[in-house]
Amino acid sequence: MKFIDFFAGIGGFHSGLENAGHEMVGWVEWDKFARQSYEAMYDTEGKYTANDIKSIKDGKELPEADLWAFGSPCTNISLAGNRKGLQGEQSSMFFEVIRLLKDRTWEEKPSYLLMENVKNLLGSNKGFDFFRVLYEMDEAGYDVEWEVFNSSWVIPQNRERVYIIGHKRGIEYKPVFPINRGELEKKRKYNVLRDVLETSVDSKFYLSKDKVEQLLVNDKKSTFLNTGKVKIFGNTSNTGHGSEDVLQEDGVSKTLTATNYRHPVKVATEVKQVGNISHSTSFGGNPQTGRVYDESGLSPTLNTMQGGGREPKVLVEPCLTPDRVNKRQNGRRFKNNDEPNFTLTAADRHGILLSNGKTYVIRKLTPLECWRLQGFTDEQFNKAKEAGVSNSQLYKQAGNAVTVPIVEAIGEKLNEKLVKEQQV
Repeated sequence: MKFIDFFAGIGGFHSGLENAGHEMVGWVEWDKFARQSYEAMYDTEGKYTANDIKSIKDGKELPEADLWAFGSPCTNISLAGNRKGLQGEQSSMFFEVIRLLKDRTWEEKPSYLLMENVKNLLGSNKGFDFFRVLYEMDEAGYDVEWEVFNSSWVIPQNRERVYIIGHKRGIEYKPVFPINRGELEKKRKYNVLRDVLETSVDSKFYLSKDKVEQLLVNDKKSTFLNTGKVKIFGNTSNTGHGSEDVLQEDGVSKTLTATNYRHPVKVATEVKQVGNISHSTSFGGNPQTGRVYDESGLSPTLNTMQGGGREPKVLVEPCLTPDRVNKRQNGRRFKNNDEPNFTLTAADRHGILLSNGKTYVIRKLTPLECWRLQGFTDEQFNKAKEAGVSNSQLYKQAGNAVTVPIVEAIGEKLNEKLVKEQQV
């Protein structure tokens, strides 16, 4: 099928649908840095494009397509946003898509719509916003189905999102949802957070000695440790935000409940938060921005991560297996567990944590690791990086993206649906 990629970002829909055999014929994106990445990553030569959906005066300007894909901005719907719902400036962009649909005749309209948004859309404004989405799609001539997916089924990131498919009325209705979780898990490339970590990371991503010491202070003060399956150790932030969680490498960011809206499916996974480097007493002494996670689990949900130390933090051992003893970082050889630690000097700013006879350091996830946590390839990341996109924008772009393997699975189900329709 041919598709148009609205609110394209760095092309989570593009990558997923293209992997499933579909073809992009147009894209719309207003952010200049996202456009810079998109053009570096994909072949956009000769394809329709617009910077601002509002600048498209008539839906008839758009090329013919079988599917319109859009993850309209969730800023006003997300629990982390201002919760103005669809009346908010960003989230109201949904109505621009509806406007363009209504400009076209029934024959000109795409056969399918594919929309992604935060799970909170289902309950935003006491459910009215979700009702409004269903109503507007119905008025535009589409029958609708939806399902909630957790990205943790395909990658080690806890990220619940609702996906909505509109079927143009008059086409024989064969549901795409539900998608069997077993089918999704076949697409899993990384099992735990450790699997996405780079082996050699610049020193700027590591936390300072002061931050690690704060984690130890918080550990002694905390009243929330080891509650049930949530193995909480502390927090690194004094702001109360969630970006400083510290995860163990073989765990997850929290106990997960992956919910299918119509067919509830729950998955309980042990939280592997190991500490917190924050001075704050908010959130029971465990503010989100200070949390440190174990690399054996899932990443927390990625957001735009803009400034203020909001990137996720991970606890790692700065020592590698014997076959890597010749690897060097910052001029030093990595050490094995049974070797003495490096001699610390006045120039050392990396915090060292001793636990159960092992030496650990805490660092932020890198932009590449965040892209991996959305299912993008290293090649795609490198194209964006080489195009001159800054780390801060690369973080933001990962946080705003759609999880590629989820979209790919939906794209494959749409292929199956098309085959069945052709056989009728």
